[in-house]
Amino acid sequence: MTLQALEPAARRAVLGAMLLVQAVGCVPDLPPASRLDDSPQVLALRAEPSTAAPGQEVRLDSLVYWPGAGPEYLWLVCVPGVTDTIDSCVSRRLGGGDLLVPRCQDEPTASLCYASRDATAVYRVPASIPTDDEGAALVYVELVVADDVDSEQCVRAYRDEAPSERCLVALKRVHVTASGAPSTPALLQLQVDGTWADASQVMSLPSPGGDGEPLEVSLAAAVDPQSVDLLLGAAEGETAALGLAWYSDCGELEPDTGSVTCTAGPDPGEPPACEVAETTWTLETSGDCVVYVVLRDGRGGVDWLS
Repeated sequence: MTLQALEPAARRAVLGAMLLVQAVGCVPDLPPASRLDDSPQVLALRAEPSTAAPGQEVRLDSLVYWPGAGPEYLWLVCVPGVTDTIDSCVSRRLGGGDLLVPRCQDEPTASLCYASRDATAVYRVPASIPTDDEGAALVYVELVVADDVDSEQCVRAYRDEAPSERCLVALKRVHVTASGAPSTPALLQLQVDGTWADASQVMSLPSPGGDGEPLEVSLAAAVDPQSVDLLLGAAEGETAALGLAWYSDCGELEPDTGSVTCTAGPDPGEPPACEVAETTWTLETSGDCVVYVVLRDGRGGVDWLS
């Protein structure tokens, strides 16, 4: 595949705060699903706003876990036709041969373009995007993260919808409507053993006892209730569940409850009351560890803390 105005690929790691853990012991043989191992993963894609108006700019970024040297990025954007799906929108346009893919800023009305080769991207929704009878449309974003996004193997991976361990493909829907965008629920802070940590804070935890017992750490995350508009105008006591997931590159986390609940109060003008999401992190190793918590609202809104 050929990209117009080819830019140097970005080799940036996603920024996150590290927790320094002083513990001893062995790594468990069978890590749980939320345990990050040596395999790269795209944990989340974020579009802000998650629902945009025609002609509006959308900022795109991702939460990527990539052990070793930072990866390269390629943000592809596809305006679908009637028969396109999120899985095949890009691959149908690439076809089996070489296709010239322009930069979105050079050809803003292109049905397939690339928005960036950096860790983040900005895409402007075409003002003339076709909409349905209700004035709504979708834009599909495909993020390619790889050691070398221009390699023949990687191009084949996203052209043929066959990603590999070192060439990952992540998909995101961006809703388009002229009726206004809902807010994206936001996480406020991460709490570690009762101490609220800033996103850039590095924390040091004590070693376990001399008997080699693992260290158990309580983690909590707070949702900003002002950012939750799912319950605007809802009756008192009505609830909404936001999806929640914890990840770490060492130790074990309790099985995810899968959601955090917000409850509407008596006054429709007041923000809802949201639970503090909690989990237990069990550590048996020493060294630097990273913890991520990802929040999803089910409408495309995503936020995370490290």
